[in-house]
Amino acid sequence: MVATLVIALPLVQQVSAVPAVKDGDKCTKVGVKIAGGSGVTFICTKFGTKNVLKWKRTATTTTVPRVTATTTTVPKVAAAGQVVIDGFAFRVAGGIKGTDALSITNLDTSTHTVTSDTGAFDVSVAGRTTKSLPSLKSGTYAFHCAIHPSMRGMITIS
Repeated sequence: MVATLVIALPLVQQVSAVPAVKDGDKCTKVGVKIAGGSGVTFICTKFGTKNVLKWKRTATTTTVPRVTATTTTVPKVAAAGQVVIDGFAFRVAGGIKGTDALSITNLDTSTHTVTSDTGAFDVSVAGRTTKSLPSLKSGTYAFHCAIHPSMRGMITIS
């Protein structure tokens, strides 16, 4: 008598690893993506006029922007009659009198203008220079930079 012992084992489905593909190898379905290592992905795409399907290698890169810090010593705007241009913005000293000598110091590297909205003055100031503003009568003068219209300011002279 021959005895047969049958042991029932659970079925285990084998999971195959992602197939190793190379750029230009043939593939079967457009749009299928396979992730490779180090940010590399392969995408099944059509090539040529015969619409041959091949793997195309794409790489994903992450760029980190470099930040450069700049330190500038800014003159105090407390000095009567001084307009300072720094970072594409105007800063105007308060308490300006009609007898004060008005100066414009441009700390930017770009050229700017100090142009009155009413035409009372128009001074171009090259980067990193200082210019004089003509003497003005008492009043409030709105002005802008003709080169960079978003730059606006106001001088009040007592």
